[in-house]
Amino acid sequence: MNNSELNIEQLLNDPSFKEFQSHGLIDEKALRNLKIRNEYMLLKKTKTQLGAIFELSEKYGLTFDSIHHILYRKPSRKMSFVTRPTNIYKVSNKSLLSLY
Repeated sequence: MNNSELNIEQLLNDPSFKEFQSHGLIDEKALRNLKIRNEYMLLKKTKTQLGAIFELSEKYGLTFDSIHHILYRKPSRKMSFVTRPTNIYKVSNKSLLSLY
């Protein structure tokens, strides 16, 4: 599914999404970046590229370069907007061997 097919407002109003968000399972920064990309596509139809970026930078309180980076950087292989669980049980091989 590409971003243009995703209805963000519908997603944000979904009770399941709100439940995930309340438990801290949603990466808020990635969600904000997705909103910025979708808004940019809409603004680009009526404004110049620079005008759209400046409008988004004012709306989200980010610099021009930050918005430009969000829009034009290479996508990472990171999960969409769901946070990755951290490994809180990091155990070294040495400590495992000492148990035996």
